[in-house]
Amino acid sequence: MIINVRSFGEEPNLVSKMSEAIIKGMQNGGIIATAKHFPGHGDTEIDSHKDLPVLNFDMQRLNSLELVPFRNAIDKGIMSVMTAHLSLPELEPSPNVPSSLSKNIVNGLLLEKLGFKGLVVTDALNMQGITKYFSTTEVAVMCVEAGIDLILMPINEKTTIDAIVNAVKSGRISEERLNISVEKILEAKEWLGLFENKYVNDADVYKSIDYQKANEIAFSIAKESITLVKDENNFLPVKDVNKKTLILSLSDGKDNLNTGAYIEKFSKTFTNSESLELTSEIDATTFEKLISNAPNYDNIIIGVFAKVKYGTGKISILSTHSQFLKQLSIKANNFTVISYGNPYLLKDFPYVPSYICAYGDADVSIDASLLAVMGSIGFKGRLPVSINDDYKFGMGIVK
Repeated sequence: MIINVRSFGEEPNLVSKMSEAIIKGMQNGGIIATAKHFPGHGDTEIDSHKDLPVLNFDMQRLNSLELVPFRNAIDKGIMSVMTAHLSLPELEPSPNVPSSLSKNIVNGLLLEKLGFKGLVVTDALNMQGITKYFSTTEVAVMCVEAGIDLILMPINEKTTIDAIVNAVKSGRISEERLNISVEKILEAKEWLGLFENKYVNDADVYKSIDYQKANEIAFSIAKESITLVKDENNFLPVKDVNKKTLILSLSDGKDNLNTGAYIEKFSKTFTNSESLELTSEIDATTFEKLISNAPNYDNIIIGVFAKVKYGTGKISILSTHSQFLKQLSIKANNFTVISYGNPYLLKDFPYVPSYICAYGDADVSIDASLLAVMGSIGFKGRLPVSINDDYKFGMGIVK
């Protein structure tokens, strides 16, 4: 749940197929691709920004699920792997030692058993899944001992470097061990062509990007992804965009969300419409007004914007928003809810008659969802995850 839409899905073969494609695309374009978070962060409720998740998985489980996409990525030539701040007692019995600091997991599993030869990078070392249990000095030395090549975002860079230098001087870490990582880093730089051209003018980076082509590809993907999860009253596609319509967006207003584009694009298409953005808990007066006026609209379209919030793990909607959707389901059947992000939101309001997953709030996803709601394109998407026992992986209404 914490990784959420940062994953391709819950089924390991699907994740392998999708990640293989992005690895090929990135590395053919001269970009080092990184598979993360090893050995698998998908089935966690605790946000490692705040604490250390403990996963009591055995090797049978890991080999059949979490490690499948990593094995495939390694086989397909992935150049970098990022470790996770996760405790797996089955692989690392020492208490509170995360994968990122574990020689058993990094060197033993990733390098030796899986045969990975590329760069090993940690997740950010300023996260509390690390800092809660180990000092900056301990983290630095344990990373090198574990087999890490690149140490990402330590609390203090100078303390980190000094700790490694002192560990070499004392004989705890050998120069040979450091040379292994140095050679891998130099090989990566050579592959990137950094010895021929070390400097990039960041003001000119945009000139290297074909924005038109990138947007065309993104839009084509988005149009294939829009998933109609349920539509009990056959509300979709909307029969007449000229009828009286209410366009609502629900969010907590705390994220950089694309609610404005959603309101603008849907309001422009539904010409006889009213729009409202709700970015906080709904007060009693507004709540009653919305519910009592609902029968006056021919169409009600509700975009819900909820993302995993950095450092909190919160991925639900506000309580009065959920209550509103419940009351609306009693008063009206002519509406749909579009999730522009977390597909699991349906668990918060299972009573809504119609539910669409768009998986993100980028312009292309909003545009694609609008076309599907209008009937200009069909609903083709399938759920990459199981929301609950009624709406499982692979499901999706096609129409």
